[in-house]
Amino acid sequence: RPVVNSVGGSEHYLATINPGSVTQQGDSPVVGFNLADFIITALDQSTRTYGNWGIEHDKLVLRQTGGAVTFNKAGSTRFRFPFAETGVTLVDSIGLSFFLPNAEDVTGTVTNYKAIHFPALTGGGGTNFYGLYFENAPNGGSIASKPGTDITIVAGSGGSTNSNIIASSTNFTVNTSLAGETGTVILNGGGASGVVQIKTNGLEIMRFGTVGASQNYLRVDANNTPLLMSQGPGAGVGLNLSSKGTSAIQFFTNGWNQEQFRVTHTASAVNYMTATGGAVGTGVTLSANGSDTDINLLLAPKGAGSVGIGVTSPTSLLQVATSTNNATTSVEIGKTGQNKGSCLVLYDATGAVQYVTIQGGAFVISPTSCK
Repeated sequence: RPVVNSVGGSEHYLATINPGSVTQQGDSPVVGFNLADFIITALDQSTRTYGNWGIEHDKLVLRQTGGAVTFNKAGSTRFRFPFAETGVTLVDSIGLSFFLPNAEDVTGTVTNYKAIHFPALTGGGGTNFYGLYFENAPNGGSIASKPGTDITIVAGSGGSTNSNIIASSTNFTVNTSLAGETGTVILNGGGASGVVQIKTNGLEIMRFGTVGASQNYLRVDANNTPLLMSQGPGAGVGLNLSSKGTSAIQFFTNGWNQEQFRVTHTASAVNYMTATGGAVGTGVTLSANGSDTDINLLLAPKGAGSVGIGVTSPTSLLQVATSTNNATTSVEIGKTGQNKGSCLVLYDATGAVQYVTIQGGAFVISPTSCK
């Protein structure tokens, strides 16, 4: 029927199989419409640049004759999923299916198979272009594969120009757990210098890369106290932390409100401090290490400050206190506020004090002050 007057809300078709009915005995394929072998024979060896199609729907044109009109939806092709009536179990309801040709039929060379091909979705007078668009809001749009079958998304396949895979959404969730299984999310930057970048609001907040061919890596675990650790096949894997340029490394608590520790930059540094824990019955160690043979260990208070060991408010340049049998023994070296040499201050169990000073190569002991 080349022309149909469409009036009212009923559907109208230029061509239809209605009803198409097949009775089936046993297991056999049934096809409603079949374009069997369609053969195109080339009569010369020139390269064909135009497409050759088994079925083509050229174009659907929407017109109006009496003023502006809006078509809410229009499409070139529409498929409806098969459905089952009472007593019928349908295992897979498929709207559109693609099959590769039989291997024995392909005697030439095929370089690419593309089940769905989208040409450049630009121009055309439109405002938004979508390759796939899902509207099943209750369940969400899904791209799935059978168990054991990978899904590969490649941008810029076969070319050398950089191409991007861009996911734009209010929230982006990657869920690798199906049927209670433990899954892994793999982001591969590709190549020896490839990186993985994480951005928010267009600004990069984190970048992951590799150094050489090492298979050791950094692991972050959620916990009551989150964990940051080095992992990998190596028997021992260190953890390195560095700032850029001459900037310091700072450690904070209380949500970045209080700085508690800072490591600053020293040009051409070859010596450093090492902190070593102690086993049961042994103490911990802060030691000087580096390439020099002899290395000092310096404690430098700021301004008129003091150094206290076991003392929260030292009154001397260096004040050391230990507690033994509920009695306090204090050692002070370099008493502040007095223009004297080094002075050793000793307390007995009753709190009585003796000041020991070296003068003229001899010890001078006084119960009142440093001499």
